Amino acid sequence: MLVLTRRIGESILVPECELTVKILEVRGSKVRLGITAPYSTKILREELLPFPAEPALAQAHSSPPSPEPED
Repeated sequence: MLVLTRRIGESILVPECELTVKILEVRGSKVRLGITAPYSTKILREELLPFPAEPALAQAHSSPPSPEPED
């Protein structure tokens, strides 16, 4: 995961996807984002999905931890 610090009015660009995320407002622990992307790009809120969007996360949530090998 890439972690960036931005101020109000600053943006993050993902040129390969023609995606721009702009910080619009910060109020306490809430951040308002503006997202510009091609109409064909799906933008989803993770908490509304029935399962994690990333396959690695889905696998981590569905499979029990592997037992530790014994010496």
